[in-house]
Amino acid sequence: MIAQEMETKDEKDVRKYAKAFWERYKEMPNWEKFINTIETGEEKSAKISQQKKMLRKKIEMYRVPLQQLKLSYSVSTTNKKVYTEEEDRFLLVQLDKFGLDAENLHEKIRDEIRESPTFRFDWFFLSRTSLEISRRCTTLISTVAREFEENGTSVATTKATVAKKSRDREEEEEEEGPPAKKGKANSGTAKETNGKTAKQPPKVHTYTLPDPN
Repeated sequence: MIAQEMETKDEKDVRKYAKAFWERYKEMPNWEKFINTIETGEEKSAKISQQKKMLRKKIEMYRVPLQQLKLSYSVSTTNKKVYTEEEDRFLLVQLDKFGLDAENLHEKIRDEIRESPTFRFDWFFLSRTSLEISRRCTTLISTVAREFEENGTSVATTKATVAKKSRDREEEEEEEGPPAKKGKANSGTAKETNGKTAKQPPKVHTYTLPDPN
């Protein structure tokens, strides 16, 4: 990942530098400042990664998230709410589509809003700036995170729940099974019939009556 951000260094050079850095970083003046910067960056990266997972699991809970996704808005959010639920759903789906750490993320979402036929008459939504979209997206991500926390559901648990629902649907389909084919049933019966010895017609006995004379 670091190598991708550095145009003049490849992965081998980055690994070599990282090894030397962690072996000798205390030799640098004010090394605590650099370590704090690194730790802050790692915490931010871990937070974004966790938020991406939560958002992905939230989206996976619905077959058609653009129409079905629901949020549990807090009281403070509801009081200040000017966006519709349809607009919020669209923003969350776009966040998941592009990724929370995508470059120029909110400019991309703004362009998607303007190109969507769903909002061609929604002047409020169409006129939002990238900064306003960014603020609303931050609020929505916090709302999703709060839902997971309040329900005491981790990302791993939600993933297992989604997988279990999928397995349950598969088991139900297996239990129902395809309808029995008449051809197979008849062929089985035919085999049993053919396996038996054909019945012989009853014998006719002839009796000779005594001559009365």
